[in-house]
Amino acid sequence: MNKKALYTTVIALSFLAIGVRPTVAVINIPGDTAYYDVSGSTYTLNQDVSDTIILSNPNVSLYVPGNPGPYYGDETDRITFDGGGHTISAPIDPPPNYYGISFDQSDASQNGYITIQNLNVTGCDVGINIQTATRINVMYTNISDCQYGISIGNAGTSVITDNTISACSEYGIWLSGAVNNTIYNNNFLNNGIQAGVYAGSTGNVFDLDGSGNYWSDYTGGDSDGNGIGDTAYTFPGGQDDYPLISPLGLGAKALTEVLIDVVASLNLQYGIENSLDAKLDAAVNALDDVNQNNDVAATNALYAFINAAEAQSGNKIPEEDADGLIAAAQVIIAML
Repeated sequence: MNKKALYTTVIALSFLAIGVRPTVAVINIPGDTAYYDVSGSTYTLNQDVSDTIILSNPNVSLYVPGNPGPYYGDETDRITFDGGGHTISAPIDPPPNYYGISFDQSDASQNGYITIQNLNVTGCDVGINIQTATRINVMYTNISDCQYGISIGNAGTSVITDNTISACSEYGIWLSGAVNNTIYNNNFLNNGIQAGVYAGSTGNVFDLDGSGNYWSDYTGGDSDGNGIGDTAYTFPGGQDDYPLISPLGLGAKALTEVLIDVVASLNLQYGIENSLDAKLDAAVNALDDVNQNNDVAATNALYAFINAAEAQSGNKIPEEDADGLIAAAQVIIAML
């Protein structure tokens, strides 16, 4: 298996471990004040939810067909929806076409100059649905286990950056009728089709200032060692001319801590889980030490973890789960 593909196993699995809660209703922000706190132009989610959040910007009035105006809005009118690290997850019985975040389609004139950040979205049909909207920025957000991570339709001039989109069954990001959007410095991990650009789309770019995105299935080399692939990463309707060789913002310690959460999510027998956790805890403790010699101790602990997973593969640990754990540990070792 490609080493870079192995790197993504633990990250993708980690987001799948987030639980779901019973549904309440659609949440409007601004509007349903019980779900967010306000500071200036920033609306911060104050709890995990299992409902579609509908965003709008009362500071603007944008031209859309049927809107009589007057029209106004610029960057000074931008508002921020900050997830506060909380999670939007699909309810146990979601309705068809369930969105994590969407925009007001009854009055699209307020669908602009909105930043979405610091959020987890999991298990939805579409994680973030940017439909009939403009200048929507999405950053520092994790989207996992959806059918479509981000969908941009009849929308434009948005920036998608510093996000991780993983294990989405159809597309990581899907564009149709999308104009002049910039997508860069994102991690696209093990999605059915990582990206697709379709009818009516123009002027969309997947890099900025010589930095593209990390694609888990990219197989190109890096002959000069500058961290940028030698060849473009291609996908339906487009390409990333500067694909990143390594995923962004994920270190060995952080990945090991995520792997501990993944082990917990597998509901293994108590003794097996404790044995695996002890080895991962030893690796984390070694990585906590500033002494670089302790990388050896961390590596040894991770090899012990691999040996334990191999010993129980197909027995106390389902073979597929064991393979994922082993692959993730091997990638962490390669970083040390």
